Amino acid sequence: MVQAEVQQAKLLTLVKQGSEYIKAIDIKLRPLVAYVPHAKIARVARQTTLNKLAGEHLVLCGLYKQLDKEAVARDAAVRSEAFGHALAQELALFKSSQTTGGYQSRAPNISAIDWEPARPADTVLVVQPLQEEEEEERRKAAERAVAREKRKREEAEARKAKKPIVLEEEDLDWAGAGEEDDA
Repeated sequence: MVQAEVQQAKLLTLVKQGSEYIKAIDIKLRPLVAYVPHAKIARVARQTTLNKLAGEHLVLCGLYKQLDKEAVARDAAVRSEAFGHALAQELALFKSSQTTGGYQSRAPNISAIDWEPARPADTVLVVQPLQEEEEEERRKAAERAVAREKRKREEAEARKAKKPIVLEEEDLDWAGAGEEDDA
């Protein structure tokens, strides 16, 4: 279990280097999103997402095939496979997004690790601990939110329970409240 977590952490660290992998490939060989004339989502936003995904998929393909960055950049078959997965993943995001805001809010959170077709069958166990950690984080966040709401309710009830101090006429010091000195 610990080894799988270490592998997952290494995988996440390596996938974040996707921009270096995509920069190693000539611009003319990089994938382009299809032009859709009536789309509300700007092509530049889609291309940015595609570039990010393409780099991440290049990293994953290089890891699965045990190739370094330069070998991945030279191997047309690896590039083709990685770009195919990146294009399919970006297109799935594009088709599932109804608005520009929806696309732009989901695009930064999408990762090549989440794309099932890109993952060989024997790597399922490597990704599993991440899902367990995410569920644990969600559970803890939900518990914190519940505790925060409970604390707010208790504070509100405490404020309601506090009775205001009613001052009586004899409690007021009218002699000390005389006119202020003009200095």
